[in-house]
Amino acid sequence: MEFDYDLLLEYLSYKNCGKYIHFKNYIKNLTYDEKDVKDISFSQIRRTLSALGHVEFLFDGNKQIFKVAPRVISILPNSTKGVLCGYRTHDFLENLHKRCKDLDLEYIEEDNHKAPKAIFIDFKKKENIKFCQDNISLLGDDIKIITDFSKKLLSSYPNIDNLIEHAPNYDDIGNVEVYSTNKHDFCNMAKKDFYVCKNSEKYYVFRFDAEKPYYEVDKYTAILKQYQKYKNEILELEENQLKIKYIQSLPDLIDRALTLASGKNRKKDGNSIVYDNISKDIVVLLCEKTGLNLEVKNG
Repeated sequence: MEFDYDLLLEYLSYKNCGKYIHFKNYIKNLTYDEKDVKDISFSQIRRTLSALGHVEFLFDGNKQIFKVAPRVISILPNSTKGVLCGYRTHDFLENLHKRCKDLDLEYIEEDNHKAPKAIFIDFKKKENIKFCQDNISLLGDDIKIITDFSKKLLSSYPNIDNLIEHAPNYDDIGNVEVYSTNKHDFCNMAKKDFYVCKNSEKYYVFRFDAEKPYYEVDKYTAILKQYQKYKNEILELEENQLKIKYIQSLPDLIDRALTLASGKNRKKDGNSIVYDNISKDIVVLLCEKTGLNLEVKNG
């Protein structure tokens, strides 16, 4: 079954915000075959919409809510092209397309069966970006043009070592499962004094060595810290395509920064994640945040 992300995003755009349970119900309503509902990954749809900057998922007290993000054209790094993020409707896209023609800007749509279609605006010259940003908005005050958005997002993420340093610590957490870099998952092992481990589905910890306490961190921080031991095997950049080997998920903010730098949703390649159109300066910043090294192929 191919899920209609574009129809869902338009539906959510009209609703604007609501409870997470309503978000799940909207997805079910757009699924035409009842048998297919069982195969839907709500978390994957949520993560895709979040990574592309379309929908925010937040907590209001103890309740998780969704809120459709404002319309933004995020300029891709080292490019005159921007990707459209945030809420959208059919009428809005028609008006945007017409306005781009009036301003001699190129409007590009690319279908994507695993995400809403990618919409790019090519300003053709850096001067056009500044002109539109400073002197004219494409649709009244309803859309913003932002440069270096992906870099700003990635810069705001704390270094992994800083997260560890300020994490609460414990002397003993009882029986644990250890993260295996061979199986890329947590499993039962005899070793206890290891880099990454957990003792429940909700609880992830990191330990420096047998003489120091356990530090409570989130799952992503723990796994990234584990992979720092294998620095040269993780990040690979070849012809502006970034491959992050073995890691099936990244912290949401890092994932969004890389996705917005690419302009497209990430791809899976076995146990690796692949982002297209990634410049080297973005990856250098990623290395600073994660403590991982970069392998560059073909210059």
